[in-house]
Amino acid sequence: MTFKNFNKQLILLLILVESVTIIYSGLLLAKENAPINKNPKIVFKPPESAKPRTSVGGASRRDEKCPEDAQQIGPFLTAVIPANQQALTLQDHPTVLVYLPATSTEVAFFSITEETSSSSNKQQHYQTFFPLPKKAGIIRLKLPADAFDLQIGKTYKWSFVMMCNNKLRPDNPSVAGTIERVALSSTLTEQLKQAKPLEQAALYGEFGLWYDAINTLAKLREADPNNSELMMVWQDLLNSATVGLNMLAKQPLVH
Repeated sequence: MTFKNFNKQLILLLILVESVTIIYSGLLLAKENAPINKNPKIVFKPPESAKPRTSVGGASRRDEKCPEDAQQIGPFLTAVIPANQQALTLQDHPTVLVYLPATSTEVAFFSITEETSSSSNKQQHYQTFFPLPKKAGIIRLKLPADAFDLQIGKTYKWSFVMMCNNKLRPDNPSVAGTIERVALSSTLTEQLKQAKPLEQAALYGEFGLWYDAINTLAKLREADPNNSELMMVWQDLLNSATVGLNMLAKQPLVH
């Protein structure tokens, strides 16, 4: 090999190395400047052990409204729970979400009762009254501190009844749902410790913990109501096939 040919090969090698360096630097810069998905998608995965629930939940009948209220155009009174699914929680005093249509009713009756296999067994029961907001939207109903603690492994039925004219009648608009408290696994415990609130909501959804997922996300939205990305995460969750609450996806949260 002549000295002249050696120089040519050396020059070509240097050019190749420089080209690779430039391309690699460009890829790194592009990666650094790429938009970061700060809000993970929340997917609700129904627990494998959950049995479909067809007797409770969902919306009230279309003709159900308080006599003093005007004819409703939007959604009717609706429990914010997945369609035909037994929803789970980790909490001993969980929060239930309900969509409330426009109404002049000021108070609702709320009760929660332990489900047992025999009517002869002693059932835990709690009932209370909740004041209602003056506009339509999704409300959060936290089981008060003076209520009994939900026990791990037990299932409960809750009901929400609008008290038309401040009277509790069998034909008042009402919705109901079931809730089962489950134990916190060691795997989820470690993941929750390292997760931010929105990531925690996603973990709850992944583990089938509906009440915890939707309530965590609702609190984030209440704290930052103008956050369009949180709104999108919320709408995607309610519109998803495993939840089926499309009619509530764009409804506001109200106090």
